[in-house]
Amino acid sequence: MGRLRSCRLLAAYAKKRDGFGSAGDLLEGGAFYLRFEPYRIVTDLIEDTKTALPKQAFSEIPPALLGREARSLGVPSVVPLRESSPVYRAIEAREALRHWSDGPVEKSDLLTILHSAYQGDAADWREEHEAGLDIGFVVYVSNVENVAPALYRYCPSRQELERAGAMEPGKLEHMVLQREFSLAPAIVVITGKLGAVLCRQGSSGHRQLLVRGGMAAQRMWLASLALGYGGCIFAGIVQKYLYETAKIDGYREMQLVAYAFGNLPQERR
Repeated sequence: MGRLRSCRLLAAYAKKRDGFGSAGDLLEGGAFYLRFEPYRIVTDLIEDTKTALPKQAFSEIPPALLGREARSLGVPSVVPLRESSPVYRAIEAREALRHWSDGPVEKSDLLTILHSAYQGDAADWREEHEAGLDIGFVVYVSNVENVAPALYRYCPSRQELERAGAMEPGKLEHMVLQREFSLAPAIVVITGKLGAVLCRQGSSGHRQLLVRGGMAAQRMWLASLALGYGGCIFAGIVQKYLYETAKIDGYREMQLVAYAFGNLPQERR
């Protein structure tokens, strides 16, 4: 996307920011319908990325690189289990904090957030999902209601968490570069099938995965705000520990980005 095009989009947003509330986001059926001006930058990036991809696969994808079968296209939509506030209002009220409250994340909210991001990716990248190239979510749970602290994978077909491993108390602190992320009630690592994407699309497939990972994280952040939580997108888990705990090797499955979120303190500065 050219610099002039980007400047025009940003200028259009600047003109409309006083009326930002009238073009808010809605959380319907677990997915966001984003209608404010800056989102056009993201949709343009998605379209530019799709244009750069080859029309035919470079080579057949070995089944071992696909891992679990993608079943997102048959997943019914989810109605949020509690009413959310318009995202534009949450954005207007946001502030920077470095601490989480002791209150647990509701499991239904966690599943709604994951579903929103997954189904959004399936809608934007339908052909990739049909080819088995869906994204994945690995969730490190520390404080979620009715969910034992452990490592989980999100199953989109069941809309449920599947336990994938135990978590040693205090270990998460050494798995991230900033301690405050380790204290979050939940950390979601967004993953992609790098090896399979490279077979299908060549080196441009790596760029596609980065765009998809960033968009999934953005959807999670917006969903969290709408449900009353706070969160932060960050680089993710240190690769050594990511492999030790979740067996993510960086090729068959690659960490794209991560998202930490939870309840915020009632008393704020």
